[in-house]
Amino acid sequence: MSESLEIIINKLKNEMKIYKALLKLHSFNDLVNKLFKKLYKKEFNKTCYDFIPHVVEFINYPPNRKDKEYEFWERFKSDYSYEQKFCAIYNKINNDSPNDFIYADINNMSKFDFLDLIKSVYPDDYESNPKLYARYINWIFQISLSESLKNHM
Repeated sequence: MSESLEIIINKLKNEMKIYKALLKLHSFNDLVNKLFKKLYKKEFNKTCYDFIPHVVEFINYPPNRKDKEYEFWERFKSDYSYEQKFCAIYNKINNDSPNDFIYADINNMSKFDFLDLIKSVYPDDYESNPKLYARYINWIFQISLSESLKNHM
């Protein structure tokens, strides 16, 4: 009896670890979205009452050359070293995040902490393409650093 209870407790602990990791990963994705929205708002002179798309809309459906947002999106991708391959990672984190999303404290997280989260939540994906995940982490931290610096200015 106690052995099966121990198995259940260990399973719950592992699920809680993954849950907390997903919250933190999603919080980083949210920083990308916040920066994107801030830049979009500035670029197109939008107010808080105007519709401002989420970055995931541009990630999943990039604007065409004829669209007014095309130049903005190209500049955003260039300024923040975005790669189309990041789309799958970004979407996976968003889709796997809990529905009752709360913001996790990510203020003191390093790239190594982020890598540990990725490895704990997506071990097979990471192992299949560690270089892509390394570039994704650099992208996320470039944006999160940019966002935190702008908030303190």
